[in-house]
Amino acid sequence: MCAKSLERPAGSFNLQEIKRTPNETGGVTVNSLMPLKEAVNEVERQLIVKALERYGSTYKAAAALGVNQSTIVRKMARFRQTDLKLSDKFES
Repeated sequence: MCAKSLERPAGSFNLQEIKRTPNETGGVTVNSLMPLKEAVNEVERQLIVKALERYGSTYKAAAALGVNQSTIVRKMARFRQTDLKLSDKFES
């Protein structure tokens, strides 16, 4: 921890210290606010879809994303489940 951060009162922060430029985000852009959990799920979904399109298998996609293949399969199942819940909600 640097000395500057120790000088601040608890709970205060400098937004400029944590803000990143578009080049530093590696392609992730945030256009609006949403619950953090939803945002993380959406980014995971997009990364998994992109990896599957590029590599064609869950094993290769998992290797490219640095996770186990079972993680890819589990998250894909969760995405399908979420999509089914949403479609049921809108059909009702």
